[in-house]
Amino acid sequence: MPNECDIQISEATIRRVRRKLGWKMENARYCQLVREPNKIKRMAFCLKAFREEDVFNNVIFTDETFVQMEQYARVCFHKDGTQPKRKDRPKHPLKVHVWAGISWRGATQVCIFSGCMESIGYQTILERNLLPFVRRVYPDGHRMWQDNDPKHTSNSTKKWMKDNGIDHWVTPPESPVSNQTYIYDLLQLLNSCILLHVRHN
Repeated sequence: MPNECDIQISEATIRRVRRKLGWKMENARYCQLVREPNKIKRMAFCLKAFREEDVFNNVIFTDETFVQMEQYARVCFHKDGTQPKRKDRPKHPLKVHVWAGISWRGATQVCIFSGCMESIGYQTILERNLLPFVRRVYPDGHRMWQDNDPKHTSNSTKKWMKDNGIDHWVTPPESPVSNQTYIYDLLQLLNSCILLHVRHN
């Protein structure tokens, strides 16, 4: 700009004007890249839901995540002329995995587990936590949402769902609205609640 318009503007002035115009800076949040073929599938899926006026009030949205049980401060304080004290941190911090489901009529039980989960373990979680919820809360019919994780879509899991009357609501792959926005925000809230519960007990 100085070369083109012969104007000298400081970075502080730019930041001040930007704030006055209502712009604020946050850390960038990235969403899932959707490939062209899946964009078409996603659009068809959304248009179908729009035409049918689907309000998703019989959908049980399920997912799992992990919660790191220890928190480490990113800053420390030390006096001038002294070296900051190094803090111990394990190479592999303790963490637990959490599965849960939410719906218009309420939430499932929260299942906390450790270790790696494969198809059989996933089916056990559904048997203990999803089936009772479906029978109690959705005797008139339901749809169960899950992402396309291999253990969710394995032949073994598909057979288990069919045998147990679970109506798997199949959605297109790479669906950022469900995968990255609402579910992500809810999982962040769930993480905070679990950490608060652990620290008080």
